[in-house]
Amino acid sequence: MVLSGRGRAAVVLVAMLIGVAATANLGAWQLRRAAQKIALQDTLASRAQLPELGTADLAAGAEQAEAQHYRPVRLRGRWVPARTVFLENRQMRARVGTSVTLIGVGGIASGEDAYAKLRAGASLVQLYTALAFNGPSLVARIKRELLQCLSRDGFATVADVQSKLT
Repeated sequence: MVLSGRGRAAVVLVAMLIGVAATANLGAWQLRRAAQKIALQDTLASRAQLPELGTADLAAGAEQAEAQHYRPVRLRGRWVPARTVFLENRQMRARVGTSVTLIGVGGIASGEDAYAKLRAGASLVQLYTALAFNGPSLVARIKRELLQCLSRDGFATVADVQSKLT
């Protein structure tokens, strides 16, 4: 099919109008998204100015916790390493799938600490402070101790621990 000069011009005009409409729509979307981000930043800034919450003030349930997000908090207590695994899952709206990798972070200075994170569901562990204080030899020591923990509980590999959790 061969288009006449007017037919080609009409096709070009329609394509141009579609392109302009799509570009205008994307621009409007960016402006709406920018307004949402500015509103969120204003909310974060206003909540940061609120007085600190103490332990007794913290919400007991999820419904009350929403109003306390991004507020300053002052807590006192005792460090309990067994309770340090936390999954921040707001971005996924609490939907966990097979592609989520949990990383055990904080308080890992021994193979037993790393093993506790793995038993709690972590796929990986991160060393930082203990590594800074103990040096690179810490990695070999943690690997050796972790192997002892695995053997003690009848696991051959870290993957065996993870498969036992599912």
